Amino acid sequence: MARHTGEKPHQCPHCDYKSVTSEARKSHIMARHTGEKPHQCPYCDYKSVRSKNLEKHVMDRHTSEKPYQCPHCDYKSVESKNLEKHVMSSHISEKPCQCPYCDYKSVQSISMKKHIMARHTGEKPYQCPYCDYKSVQF
Repeated sequence: MARHTGEKPHQCPHCDYKSVTSEARKSHIMARHTGEKPHQCPYCDYKSVRSKNLEKHVMDRHTSEKPYQCPHCDYKSVESKNLEKHVMSSHISEKPCQCPYCDYKSVQSISMKKHIMARHTGEKPYQCPYCDYKSVQF
């Protein structure tokens, strides 16, 4: 559905979010609306909406298990995508995201999005619940 038709039949009852699967909608509701985090770390107070996030947390913070090793240096990562970003930015200087407004380049699209909001559009989507402060990032 997501790849071929673009259909996302599972609508969040609280906002405009739609997803391909009911599981993704459930995770969205817990993360964005209810604050429920059913997966508790056995070593600390960390809680997560998704079990995969808890697994990554335990590996990164408690067991130091980082299965992805950089072929160029001692860097290790819990996730393959973090290793890929590391190699691109540290060893081959590849930054595929080009700002449409200036010469800035980044490895990650999220970094580009934050750059554009901070430097070009002035958009600040995150509002403090206690005062008028707004920010580009959460």
